[in-house]
Amino acid sequence: MAAAKVGVGEDEYTLLCSEFKSAQDDFIAQIEKVKSKIEQVNCKDGGFYAENLTPNVEKLLTTIDTIKGAIEQVQSSENETIDSFQRAIDNVDTCC
Repeated sequence: MAAAKVGVGEDEYTLLCSEFKSAQDDFIAQIEKVKSKIEQVNCKDGGFYAENLTPNVEKLLTTIDTIKGAIEQVQSSENETIDSFQRAIDNVDTCC
């Protein structure tokens, strides 16, 4: 319903929402891939393990987790804003 009220067809609105969610999920997945690759080389057997390097790599991994958490919070807020906007449009229509 809200899609038509903002001048977009329902199918197009559904597709846009789906693509937005997919882009969010892909972004988080890419962060996880990078983190995983860093973890793979940060090991004793076959990696780039070194006494002085490991603490810095651990700090990097912790920072990546912090960034990922912040991104997930922003994405959650974006989704809540979209849902709230849609409800507001529905409520305006109901009130009128």
